[in-house]
Amino acid sequence: MVLRNETRMNFGHRIVLEDVARDKQARWRYRIRHLRTMGFGRRHCPQNTDSVLPLCPLPACRVIAHNRFDGQPAEPKIASAEQGADMQTQSIERAWVDLDASPRGTCEITHLTHAADAQWVGVVDLAPFATYTLDAGQRHDLYVLQGDAETDDHSLHTHDFLILCNATVVRAGESGARLLVYRQACASVCHPLLRTARDRAWREGVNPRMRVVSLANGVQHVSLVAWEPGAQTRDHTHPSGEELFILSGEIRNAEERYPAGTWLRLHPGATHAPYAEVPTVILLRHGHLAGAA
Repeated sequence: MVLRNETRMNFGHRIVLEDVARDKQARWRYRIRHLRTMGFGRRHCPQNTDSVLPLCPLPACRVIAHNRFDGQPAEPKIASAEQGADMQTQSIERAWVDLDASPRGTCEITHLTHAADAQWVGVVDLAPFATYTLDAGQRHDLYVLQGDAETDDHSLHTHDFLILCNATVVRAGESGARLLVYRQACASVCHPLLRTARDRAWREGVNPRMRVVSLANGVQHVSLVAWEPGAQTRDHTHPSGEELFILSGEIRNAEERYPAGTWLRLHPGATHAPYAEVPTVILLRHGHLAGAA
């Protein structure tokens, strides 16, 4: 099951739940009806054709809910300071994927962003020995959530991280593989990179009760951050944006709870003050959204 919550308008559709009905069930019917017209759902990709099938049954659907809309189209709207210091819903994209769910096909792609997003993020589930093709002209960052996989040049295991800059085919091992994939056009120089879990060296973070390991440096910085219970940050913003995926545990912010499998993209201007009450590990990326400001 995938849940998605974002505040940008999609394909010109305006969904204002308050204008539909107060009855909760009616609102869900309205929401699902629009999802069907827009073709949302889990995609299956036998032989990596990425063909779109009819919307899957509700428990496996990606649901989009717009919390606010101020009448302006498309671009993220930065919330004002008067709206509070918690995660500002108009400049943050959210999605969640069930990391415990079993794949249903040879190759499944779960979109955490929209399929055509210039900085696409998704989870790719591969059955044993299934393949997934990476296109030329794109940078692909792969984080192995579960299982094993290989490319022409690399063998990948759980929690390995790989940056690829050329077209290639990823093949799952005998137990299959689940990959978190970040993809964008190679507008600048792309440097292939492999960081294995067995060679990981953690260091103390800037904030107390946090440990950090760097995976990639440069304009885009990618790292793993481990939070001990009680770890927290002050309310802050990221001028060049920030993106995180919760690998284990739970991140909290004000009254919000983000369990494992949650993906968040904070556009420039968004503020938050996350903290953890249980041991938590996140995959963190920042510096890549400067052009979206």
